[in-house]
Formats: sequence, structure tokens, C-alpha cells
Amino acid sequence: MNQMSTPDLTHLLFRANEAEIGIAVITSDPVRLRAKLYAERKRHGLTNLTFVQPPVGSESRLWIIKKTAKKEAKNGTTQD
Repeated sequence: MNQMSTPDLTHLLFRANEAEIGIAVITSDPVRLRAKLYAERKRHGLTNLTFVQPPVGSESRLWIIKKTAKKEAKNGTTQD
């Protein structure tokens, strides 16, 4: 597994925060990446982001998405 440095993790979080919904990250260990991202998320105050392993490809992918997008998907609503 490629070791991501803190700036790389921070970059992923800020990219997801700037995206409309979020981003998908390819990784060899989604669980480990998720754990590292939790600490970085807290450090930068990006509590509007959440981490989800997708239903397909969950062994190699992690979604970093905005909590508002996750709520809208559950409620079946979209932004205009």
C-alpha cells in the first residue's frame, strides 16, 4: 500500500469539500484510509464530510462525500 502523507490526506479532504458531492478514492485498504481520514477531518474542522465504502468495489474504493449529499440520497431529493 502506498503510504499517504498528511498533506496528501488533507488534499483529498479539501478536494472532496470543493466538489459538488464528493470524490471517490482508489486504495488498497479502505478501512485504514478511512481511519486516517477521520483524524485529518477533525483536525481541519471538515465535519461536513463523511466516508462511505460503496456497494460495488468496496474492497478498493472509498467515497469521501458531503453529509448533505448522503442525506439527499436517502431522502430521494436533489439540489436544483
